[in-house]
Amino acid sequence: MKSKLKISKDDPFSRREEQHLIKIYDTQANQFVGQFEFPIDEKSHFSESIPYELRKWDNDDFLLLIDKQKLYRLNKHNKTFEYVNDPMFAKQPEFSQGLAEIKFVSKEWGDSLYVYTNKGKHFYFYSNMGYKCISIC
Repeated sequence: MKSKLKISKDDPFSRREEQHLIKIYDTQANQFVGQFEFPIDEKSHFSESIPYELRKWDNDDFLLLIDKQKLYRLNKHNKTFEYVNDPMFAKQPEFSQGLAEIKFVSKEWGDSLYVYTNKGKHFYFYSNMGYKCISIC
């Protein structure tokens, strides 16, 4: 009996050796519906791990934090993660000198980010306040 399975080089869900990716699975449809390839610096090697954290917030947003500096939000319509550093932080004058590090705050403190600037300032950034920035240093 011949197999009906086939491997295609054009398969959007196939994995190349040099990729780091997250596959997006629809539990209702019981299938993979998308994928997101991690942005990799030219200096990085495939064998190096890429630190990331994925968090679901109370408003049903899924946020992906890569290397404690690059923040992405899941676009549920396009089924991929979109870079949100610029839209979230560019409107805040506190972040005009750049971001040094971003961390998720513990869940018991609500959906928020702890943000360090390049100038050494620290801020909480709350989603339930319309992404309002509150200085702590």
